[in-house]
Amino acid sequence: MKDSSLRSDWVEVEFHSVLKQSKEKHKPKGKEQAFYIGLEHIGKNTGRLTNEVCVAEISATKNKFRPAQILYGKLRPYLNKVYLSDCEGVCSTDILVFDVLPAIKGEYALNYMLSRRFVNDMSSNTSGVNLPRVSTGFINSYLIPLPPLPEQRNIVAKIEQLFSKLDYGIVSLKAAQEKLAFYRQSVLKKAFEGELTREWREQQTSLPSADELLKQINTEFDDYHQQQLRNWQVAIKVWKAAGKEGKKPARPKKCKVITELAKEDLSRLPELPNEWCWQKLGSICQKIQIGPFGSQMHRHEYVEEGVPVINPQHIKSQKIFPQVFISEEKAESLPQYVFEENDIVLGRRGEMGRSACISAKEKGWFCGSGSLFIRLGNRFNGVLYSLILSERRVVHYLEEKGSGTTMTNLNSTILSELPVQLIPLEEQVQITKEIESRFSACDHLQQEIERGLQKAEALRQSVLKKAFEGRLLTETELSNCRAVPDWKPAQQLLARIQTEKCAKQNTAKSPVTDKAIVNKS
Repeated sequence: MKDSSLRSDWVEVEFHSVLKQSKEKHKPKGKEQAFYIGLEHIGKNTGRLTNEVCVAEISATKNKFRPAQILYGKLRPYLNKVYLSDCEGVCSTDILVFDVLPAIKGEYALNYMLSRRFVNDMSSNTSGVNLPRVSTGFINSYLIPLPPLPEQRNIVAKIEQLFSKLDYGIVSLKAAQEKLAFYRQSVLKKAFEGELTREWREQQTSLPSADELLKQINTEFDDYHQQQLRNWQVAIKVWKAAGKEGKKPARPKKCKVITELAKEDLSRLPELPNEWCWQKLGSICQKIQIGPFGSQMHRHEYVEEGVPVINPQHIKSQKIFPQVFISEEKAESLPQYVFEENDIVLGRRGEMGRSACISAKEKGWFCGSGSLFIRLGNRFNGVLYSLILSERRVVHYLEEKGSGTTMTNLNSTILSELPVQLIPLEEQVQITKEIESRFSACDHLQQEIERGLQKAEALRQSVLKKAFEGRLLTETELSNCRAVPDWKPAQQLLARIQTEKCAKQNTAKSPVTDKAIVNKS
């Protein structure tokens, strides 16, 4: 639909009349080295490349691009990946390449394609569910508001001026975010080396020693094992009463024995208070349970409502945000993967350190195939040990030990060997309070920073909206544009360019025609 509110010297044109899709391909002969841009190398909403873009080895046909061409990601257009090239190279076939024709400035086109209006229109006209793409036909027929060239230049200059100020503020906000993240890790480090509760600990008179803690945990292990045996005996009776149908319930493993860390391992770990000690996680927890695998769980078994399934992407900042569900019947058929209160859920694939403690509200939720959970027992505060598993030392350990060539992938053996601090329960509670009081202030600052970033993005989009509605430049700035020698209404510019294009085509054809006439005579 044409915009009737445009000024008389502006015109709406179809995309293809100012940005012509390039069909140039590059077919490598075997494996070649080339400057390569994939979708992952164009920043979301930025119009810039990421730091990861580089010369890469290619062996399949790619789209060719040259300087001053527009690159646009047609896959998942809501990610808004667009870039004005400044060099030559090749790009993914999911990136469309456009020649910038004389009627439009490349920077003007780039900023228009970064505007919310363009992004929303592209995102609303896609096909495909899992891999939505916008069609080239829709893009080529899309209408773009086009001002005279001098006005385009001034619009671009003013956008850059305003964005420069916004970018400075955004850089400052992101630097503050990084400082907050560093401060959080500093708090955790001090907390888990006993610094935050040093004074509190010195005032206590009845804290158990490390040896007493181990005895308490051993007693708890015995009690837990006896309960497991009783449950197994009940299950065996039920199995026999049912005519021994199905798989025979497995007898619980023997009660575990706590083993000490080797002196060499201890020498690489920070020194702890006398009341604490280092232990392998597998020695002090009741259970490490990897999520379901293989045929136990399929994606098609997800339902709209039911028991939440927790995978790594559902864990953020020690909190859980469920998005997928399975039926209660499915969860009941796999009881070993159901959370109990105070369990710690941990992402076992990809980014390490995504952990959260299962609260009373989340009891009964289900461990996804990309996660695992740790059942510690009554001698442990799950919130605190969830934080321990997100501390930098632990994250580095898990990243180093994790198997897999493309992403980190944990197993129960790696986690069992992880050294963790064994702390008196009373002090665990106190440490948690100390951390939460400091993190509460961090959370407030984080919210302020996020609001600032959202405001900056809203201002950026407001600038773009005004620019492409013809309201960004002042009357004085517009008068200056009209005084430039090459100023003329956009409609006249397009007509002149079309006339020149036809003249060039006729000139190119005429020598062939003359030669044909001579030969014929």
